[in-house]
Amino acid sequence: MRIILEGPDCAGKTTLSKVIKDKLTDYIYVHHGQYAHAYKPHFESLKLDNVIIDRHWPSELIYGTVFRSGPTYNINEMEQKVRSNVNTLNILCLPPKGLVMARFEERKSKGGEDFENVSKIYDSYMLLKNMFPYFVVYNYDAETAEEFIKREIYKQK
Repeated sequence: MRIILEGPDCAGKTTLSKVIKDKLTDYIYVHHGQYAHAYKPHFESLKLDNVIIDRHWPSELIYGTVFRSGPTYNINEMEQKVRSNVNTLNILCLPPKGLVMARFEERKSKGGEDFENVSKIYDSYMLLKNMFPYFVVYNYDAETAEEFIKREIYKQK
């Protein structure tokens, strides 16, 4: 199975991926940041099985639109490639906006990332959730990572 984690900064993607990796020890972890040459790494990661992918085409769509002049590749084509594989679980990490904003401010105060568009990025992921209902939502405010894994990942395997 391929697991793709998406969501804004401070939404719990990395934390969830660590818990999944602890439970599914034969899985590898791949992190795709927001960068201008994302097509090849995104495409290549779709060839892998037993993989946890932290960020994929939705990040390119959202962050590329907010920070650059738009995505660097055809998002529809990549989304179709992802969706065509029935062994892919798409997870959208999306706790309440206030929690994401508070965690981002905390990270920023400790010398972490600092950008003004966190709210806009969060709102874009909310739109994504409505446009692509096949994403399973993980909300760290409503359930633990372990509960989510038991409910969503173990039922897939």
